[in-house]
This record gives sequence, C-alpha cells and structure tokens, in this order.
Amino acid sequence: MSMAMRQDEQSRRGKRFSQAMKVYLGGSVVLLLIGPLILVDFDYSWLQTFLGVLLFCVCLYPCARYYSRRETGLPTMPVFCLAYALQFAFPVFSNEDTFLMLGGDVKYLDSQDVVAALLLAIIGIIALQLGYYFFLRSRHRQAIPVAHLQLKKSKALIYCIAVGIILPLLFTFKGLIPEDFQQPLSSLLRLLQTQVLVVIGILGWLYYGRKESKFYGLWLYGLVLIASMRGISSGALEEALVPIGALFVVKWLYTRRVPLTPIIATALLVVFLSPVKSDYREKVWLGEDPDQLSITVSIQAGKISAWRTGR
Repeated sequence: MSMAMRQDEQSRRGKRFSQAMKVYLGGSVVLLLIGPLILVDFDYSWLQTFLGVLLFCVCLYPCARYYSRRETGLPTMPVFCLAYALQFAFPVFSNEDTFLMLGGDVKYLDSQDVVAALLLAIIGIIALQLGYYFFLRSRHRQAIPVAHLQLKKSKALIYCIAVGIILPLLFTFKGLIPEDFQQPLSSLLRLLQTQVLVVIGILGWLYYGRKESKFYGLWLYGLVLIASMRGISSGALEEALVPIGALFVVKWLYTRRVPLTPIIATALLVVFLSPVKSDYREKVWLGEDPDQLSITVSIQAGKISAWRTGR
C-alpha cells in the first residue's frame, strides 16, 4: 500500500514538473521570438536584444526548476541567478552602451564588445548551473562538511549590539578618519561593513525563528533600511539591494513565505534606478549636488521624457 502511495506521489510530482517546465520553455521560446522583433522598432539591436532575452531565460531556469520540483531547501541558485539577470540581462534593455570609468569618464562601447560580453555571461551562467546541479546529484556532495552553529541568545545580542549599532555609527563618522589612513584601512572597513548582513541573519532568527518580541522586528527592519540608504548614498545600487535580499532570504527560511509586496516594491525601485545608475553614481562620486534623491528623479524623468519623444 505504501509503495503504491509513493508511486502515486512521484507520478504527481512528475506531472507538476512536466507542466511547469512546459510553461517555462514555452514562455522562453515566445520571448525569444517576439521580444527582439518588437524592440527592433525602438532602435534596439536585434542581436543584443536576442542575447539579452536568452540570458534572462537561462537565469529563470533555476526558479522554474525550484518551483516545479517543490524543493524546500534554501533557494541559493534561483536567488543568485535572478541577481545575475538584474546585473547583466536587464541593462541591455534599460541602459545605453556606455561604461563609467573610475575617474568619472564615460566610455562608449562598440556593438561587438556588448555582444561578446553577453555571450560570455551566457556561457558563464550555464556552466555555473551545470556544475551546481551536477554536484547536487553527485556522491561527492557528502564529502563536504556542514557547519551547524549553536547560537545563544545572550551572545548573539552582544554581537548584534556591537555590530548592528556601533558599526553604523562608525561608518557614519568615517569622514573623521584622515584620508591617509582610509585607503590602507579600506579592506578592513569593507569586511566590517559586511558584518551587518550577519546581524540581519541573527535578528531574523530571533524575530522569525524564535518568535521573540516585536522590538527585534523593528530593529531588523530599521537596520535593513539604514544599510540600504547607506548603499544609495554611496552611489552603488547593488549595496542598497544586498540587505533587502538578505532580509527576504531570512524571512523565507523561517516562515516559508515569500514577501511579495516588498519584492514588488524592490523590483520597481530597481527598474526605476537601473537606467540612470551610471549617471547617478557619477553625480554622487563627483559630489556635484548634495540632494541625491532629486538628482535621480530629475535624471530619470528627463530620460523617460526623451524616450517618449523619440529614442
């Protein structure tokens, strides 16, 4: 009886997998056929658009696989591939073919350079997925030890206070450090700055895992907001999104619920800021205007107006 039930469950999983993958493959084919043809009318390069859509579809495969197989583990590869798509596929449709140099100079890229970069990105993400899923099915997976950390609330709180409160104050007044010492200490400061992500994980464990006081929830969301605002003020959109991504992963890990509203809000923020990311970073780095938010809004509004009148 149990064997029959097991076979029936495997059959249902196989049907779900088949249907979900059919939707994914069908949608990918439609996007690859129709997407470039539509965007060509807006002066996009057909080859660049095709490669951008192909890269986006390849990055969506881990999400389709994760959903179709009803996997329950941490969605490391789906999250990484979505971030990869935002970093390398989405700019094909939202950014100009330019590259911001360190000194603030803008370099215009040739079409063949963009095509070569997209090909390398596609080959790289396919190779990563093949290696990752092959390793998951390999028996060598058992050879890698798994660390199980035993957290104690008292010690975790001490760490959170030291890192989650003192370090943000340190980086707020980082300008007090003489410039001669900032460059040698940059690696150490960068390492300390990433510890904020560890604090987000610990606070998520206290709030979502142990169901502690709402105070930890306020602390958690306040820290994520401060870390994201610091990333925006530095001109790096990626640094603003990493704390939000850490919050999503921690919440999903303990509640198995996906916060759709924050994800949609974050996606809209990325869509709004990505087309002007290089201009915004240049304004911030060169210090042309202290009102950074108004800079971003004005630049984006101007580009939207220009796109409406003719790309």
